[in-house]
Amino acid sequence: MFEYIFFDYDGTIMDTNEIIIFSLNAVAKRYLGRELTDAELGDNLGLYLDKQMQRVLPDKWEEAVKYYRKTYESLQEEMVKPFDGAFELLEKLFKQGKNLGVISAKSRDTLMYALNNFDINKYFKCVVSSQDIVNNKPHPEPALKAIEFFKADKNLCVMVGDSPYDILCAKNAGIASCLVKWTIFPDRKFDGVIPDYIARTPDEIFDICNRA
Repeated sequence: MFEYIFFDYDGTIMDTNEIIIFSLNAVAKRYLGRELTDAELGDNLGLYLDKQMQRVLPDKWEEAVKYYRKTYESLQEEMVKPFDGAFELLEKLFKQGKNLGVISAKSRDTLMYALNNFDINKYFKCVVSSQDIVNNKPHPEPALKAIEFFKADKNLCVMVGDSPYDILCAKNAGIASCLVKWTIFPDRKFDGVIPDYIARTPDEIFDICNRA
């Protein structure tokens, strides 16, 4: 059984897909005069915000980051919601005594605001944000940071995420990986990226974490 479960936030616990795409397109429309193509969105989703903006607007990426955050923050109360069953999953795992962590591409302030706003910070003993590491996913550092925090046996750890970067981060750290089937990433992004488990519902994540 897995005793240490590390969750990605965006697109895994919380349905932030719509607001992320909206905010990316808001930047593109403001600075490029158009929305991003499906291919451009596919290439940018899952990357850290600085990297996204450097790709979309290399000459004004720092300004674009600020505009993206302003757009996102103004709409998050309205547009961000949990995936069905996600909070119930956290509650069940927490009551079991599992050690939960969240590993996100968000800044620490933004991530902590979100966790507290939805009253789910209580489930996570470990929070790893983009500001807590030097090397981002798919580098193993984010997962290794959580492993170090818990002093965990890698054999008892699993990372749950919706992106190829989550899966590769887990693999590079030497722990199990679980891909959620509700990912919005196109199949081509997973070429050569094979998760240890695939969960179609939060209940399946619970079952995976409790397999003998």
